[in-house]
Amino acid sequence: MVKTCNDITKASGGRLELKPFPGGAIVPANKEFDGVDTAAIDFAVNTPSFWLDKFPAAGLFSYQIAGLTGVEMYGWMTNGGGNDLLQRMVDKYKVYMVPGSGILGSSEIFLHSSKPINSANDLKGMKIRAAGDGGEILKRMGASIVFIPGTEVYDSAKRGVIDAFELSNPTVDWSYSVQEVAKYVYLGPFRQPCEYGVVMVNKDSWAKLPDDLKVLVTEIARVAPIRLYLSLMTTDSSYVQKMIDYGDIVAVANPDVEKAMVAEAAKFYDEKAAADPFFKEVLTSARNYQAGLRKAFPRY
Repeated sequence: MVKTCNDITKASGGRLELKPFPGGAIVPANKEFDGVDTAAIDFAVNTPSFWLDKFPAAGLFSYQIAGLTGVEMYGWMTNGGGNDLLQRMVDKYKVYMVPGSGILGSSEIFLHSSKPINSANDLKGMKIRAAGDGGEILKRMGASIVFIPGTEVYDSAKRGVIDAFELSNPTVDWSYSVQEVAKYVYLGPFRQPCEYGVVMVNKDSWAKLPDDLKVLVTEIARVAPIRLYLSLMTTDSSYVQKMIDYGDIVAVANPDVEKAMVAEAAKFYDEKAAADPFFKEVLTSARNYQAGLRKAFPRY
């Protein structure tokens, strides 16, 4: 988002100067929502799945297992009603969600593993580093879930503390050198088809901006997710090839594993929807948007 901040500063002729800081520099990392709400910071970029302590449906605005692809997610959040639902969810707080803005990550690697995974049954008893909905589903499939920070994955895998792990997309995973500690790399976008993050602004700070600057911020910030997504599409393919060249066994996840996880995820989401009307509304909106696109574009 550094480029986005710089672009807004330049495009405004210096009338609006945005100064980005790394996570944890002003407020605790992943507590940016609270920082914006209390005006400790004017704006931030964050992933809604970090807000599950406040909003049970927050994770649906980040990704859904076997859900919207990156492009579909961007469309839903921009023009399909997703951002309106997100704003409703947080509206009692002093946080404004800039429509269609933020970050858009590519699909993640399904799992890195020290053992072959040839069927869903192989997941049972495996010690897997996972988090969020994906971790919950893998647990329901019989895995033993361990949550550790991404910075600790390499050492934990090397020491055998974990048998397998989810981390991020190929570009990010290579930067952690995990190709050195897990022989098997299973690809498949079904566990996390994308990752979406949002730009949020303190409502009072937003209200003080003149209308022309509001338009400028909105339109420039709207470009950032697609710019990142296109960049990752290019780098991800090169880093998958690097993993192959390194000697890892890179393969598409077994269809049996995908089928089992998708089925378990559907039950998981349906159970949560039955217990929470707003969760159901968000889930239904996303599913209907995806179904409409795929009906109109069958090969999409």
